[in-house]
Formats: sequence, structure tokens, C-alpha cells
Amino acid sequence: MIRQSLTSLPSLNPIFELARRCEAADGHQPKIYWNLVEARRYDARALDYMYCSSPSHPPLPIGFLSVYYFQDGVEITAMVDPDFRHQGIFSQLMQKALDVLRLYQVVSYLVVCNAKAEDFNAQCAKRGAKLHHSEIEMQGPRSLSSAPKQPIVLRPASKADIDILVDLHQASFPGPSLANIRERINTMLSEANRRTWIAEDQHGKPIGKLHMREDINAIFLHDLGIIPALRQQGYGCSLVHYWYQQYSFPTNKPILIDVLGDNQAALRLYTSCGFTITNQYNFWQFSL
Repeated sequence: MIRQSLTSLPSLNPIFELARRCEAADGHQPKIYWNLVEARRYDARALDYMYCSSPSHPPLPIGFLSVYYFQDGVEITAMVDPDFRHQGIFSQLMQKALDVLRLYQVVSYLVVCNAKAEDFNAQCAKRGAKLHHSEIEMQGPRSLSSAPKQPIVLRPASKADIDILVDLHQASFPGPSLANIRERINTMLSEANRRTWIAEDQHGKPIGKLHMREDINAIFLHDLGIIPALRQQGYGCSLVHYWYQQYSFPTNKPILIDVLGDNQAALRLYTSCGFTITNQYNFWQFSL
């Protein structure tokens, strides 16, 4: 029995428990964007699908699949209870999701899975999917003891800084259009669970930025950028150090950051700051 949306759940605990069971059996975590699942939990139109073994109330999911729309494409993540695998549950969930994507005229999508899920990765390749990219999840320490290499000032950003943030983002991450960058940053500045900082040099010139999102189960750092002229000089590590000094951690949630698998400079940066690799996820591109 497949149910669309999570409106019938009194909480996300059954989905958390399903993820816990999968991790315990597999030895690695499924990729779920918990902040998005939580934000749309009461939206009956959300493309979150539960597979339930019986019509119980509240439902007890043994399979879960989510579809996420991002500016650069559509991503799908899923998990199936270890005791109920090889019964066609994943295929049924996927078929439901793909039927909707066809109505929306989506031409391709990315299926996300842990790199350690060897059988699933092999099945994606066998079915003609292309490995679009990989992302490495790293976890930071609770504190940093070493001193920053460069003297910078890290200040909280507000909507008054949106032009500065757009310029910094464009310099750090070339590719997206200015309109998309502005829209994304404006959204990040508006959400209550996000904060943004701007790094300035000793003369008050903006040289970098950092964004933070607090989810149900983790604190995520993302889109850390330093202007190209100052890279490889210790400014990125200094930005991370000053963030650790200024931000007080209200919970014991892990501090996580995602890095593109081929971004060796970023991997070296975060490793030098004490971050360690916890997961790697593959993004397989399918045509529809």
C-alpha cells in the first residue's frame, strides 16, 4: 500500500526509525534531505511516498521515497526496510514518482545512493544510468584548538548584504546565473533555520562567506567561498576557525559539510580543520 505525503504521520519518528534500521543493517546511511521532508510534512502535494505493509493508523512505513526539486534538477532518494527487500517495493515507489515526473515533463532525474551500496550502484549502472557526480559528507569537530592563519573579521549577514553575497558567490562558484544566485541567497536569508556570515579583511573588504543550516538532526555548513585571489593562503581555514569561535552550539548535533567528490582543494581544506569523511553519495542520472 503506497501513500503519498506524510500528512497521516503524527511525527517523522517512523521515518527516522526506518532510516535507523537501514543504517544498522547496511553499515551506512541513506541520503535523506530531512530539512525538506520536515518542511513539507503537512503538504498533501509533496512527492513523499510511503510503502506500508498494512493499513494501520498511524501508518508504519517499510519503504520511503522522496522527490526533491532544485534549481539545477530533480533528485530522488529512497530506502526500504531490510526485512522487506527484493519484493518490488522500491520499483513500485519509483513508478509512482516517475508517473508524476512525466506529467511535469521532467526529462531526467538523479537517484542518490550511498557509495557503499555496491549492489544498488551496480544496478544503476546496469540500467544505463550515468554517474553524474559524487558528494562526500564530512563531519567537523566540536571545537578547534589551532589558531587561524589569517586575521579576518567574520560578521553576520542580513538582507542588506545581498549584493555583496551575490558577488562573493559568483566569484566563488561560477556557473549559475545571477538571477538564480540572487533568488537562492534571498531564500537562505529568509529561512529561520539558516544563518549567513561574511568574511572581511583588515580593511573591511568582503573576501568570503559561509552559510549554515540547522536541521532536525545536524548542523550543515555550506557554500563556503573565498575570492579566487586569496585562495590557497589560509583564508578558508581561518573563516572556519572564526566561525567556530563565534557560533555557540545549542545542541549536540553533528556539524556536517558536503564536498564534491572531485574537489580536492576543499577536501584538503576541511581535513586541515579537523573534519573527517563520514559518507560518500553517488548521484546517478537517468533519462525519463
